[in-house]
Amino acid sequence: MPLLGLVRGYLQGMKQVGIIALSEIAEQAFRTVFMLLIVGHLF
Repeated sequence: MPLLGLVRGYLQGMKQVGIIALSEIAEQAFRTVFMLLIVGHLF
C-alpha cells in the first residue's frame, strides 16, 4: 500500500487530517475483510 502512504503524507503536509483519519479507517476495514476472507478459505 505504498500509494496510500504517499497520499497520506501529502495530505498531512497540507494539514488535511480529517481525510487522513478516514483513509486510516478505510485501510483498516479493508485489511480486516481481506484477512477474514483468507482465513475463511484456509479453514
